[in-house]
Amino acid sequence: MPTVVAVLSGRGGCYGSLMADEEPWTPPETVEVPITDSLDLHWFRPKDCGPVVRDWLPEAHAAGFRVVRIVHGKGIASIR
Repeated sequence: MPTVVAVLSGRGGCYGSLMADEEPWTPPETVEVPITDSLDLHWFRPKDCGPVVRDWLPEAHAAGFRVVRIVHGKGIASIR
């Protein structure tokens, strides 16, 4: 399965809150995103979503996908 490498900034978008004794999760500088017909943006920080979509969309088209789904949030949570 083809992948695209996305460059992330800072801490990743994890669900839930950290417990008092937990360290924040820090992602690697880059992450490989599989090229399928669907991209779930819930795992990315809001400021990383634009670059991820810009890198992923042309690769999905080149892989032969003519219709794709981009899963995003409702926009009711505060930006962290």
